[in-house]
Amino acid sequence: MKSTLLKLTVAVLLSAGALHGQGCVQCATSAHGAGQRGERALLKGMMFLLVPSIAILCGIGVVVYRNRNAEPSI
Repeated sequence: MKSTLLKLTVAVLLSAGALHGQGCVQCATSAHGAGQRGERALLKGMMFLLVPSIAILCGIGVVVYRNRNAEPSI
């Protein structure tokens, strides 16, 4: 079981770089084609979408941290 999990983890980590690179090229090309205002709008949009995601992640982290010593409910 551990070897299968390790192989899966390595496969995901090695393929993530190639997949991430494709999206960056497409996004950068479309932003450069839109001009300076288009690039600025794209950056503002990315920040607008990033803030709620980070807030939710931090909220989950706080809940988990506060309940780290709680008894299991099962």
